Amino acid sequence: MGNKKNHPSSAHQPVNLSGWQPIFTIMKKICLLAFLLLGTQQLFAQDECGVWRWRQKLLLDRSNIDWFAIQPERATITELRNLKEPNEYSHTNLEDADMDRQADERRMVKMTCYVYDVKVNEKDMEYRLLLSTHKDGTGDKMSAWIPNPRCSSLNIYPYLKRKYADARYVADDIKSWNDAGYVVKVDLLAVPFWNMPCDKDGCTPTGIELHPVFKLKAYLPKTGGFRRN
Repeated sequence: MGNKKNHPSSAHQPVNLSGWQPIFTIMKKICLLAFLLLGTQQLFAQDECGVWRWRQKLLLDRSNIDWFAIQPERATITELRNLKEPNEYSHTNLEDADMDRQADERRMVKMTCYVYDVKVNEKDMEYRLLLSTHKDGTGDKMSAWIPNPRCSSLNIYPYLKRKYADARYVADDIKSWNDAGYVVKVDLLAVPFWNMPCDKDGCTPTGIELHPVFKLKAYLPKTGGFRRN
């Protein structure tokens, strides 16, 4: 038998990974970015607060307004829809996310109108009431929002937290009748708010809405509800 040639084992040969180094660096950056995005999503999910001008939406901004003592002003959906938006308010300017409370946002309004649907925002779990001027759900329309009382920023404001929880309790009853085909008459106290315009049902061309709803009273069908045609 002939002698076998001894070949050096590949297991003992050094592997040159220098060419892979840029790829490893990119992969590390991708993993880090994915980790940060996941952490941010979990943070917002746990926080359950809004993002854009959310301090104004929750009445937590430094406006020095005593919302529990302010005298409400009678208003209508049509009147609010015709308000002129602030001069410095740009729908495409992300810096408006920190825009101070505007003049029209410094008042509490009381309204009698009709709720033809109640939606839930999947991101922050806020309730959106779709309002109309007519008892059949037609006429001028706008949205009114009830904040999520589980937002962690409300933990040190228990009275506000209770206000929003009470309003949502009433909204739950309204939604059950909306789902059965009824439009429900309501009285509400709320604060006008400049939001981004949208083309969804209940939105306005200027972005004006009611945010937050401070108090909500419903006239359920047994006392004042109306079935859609």
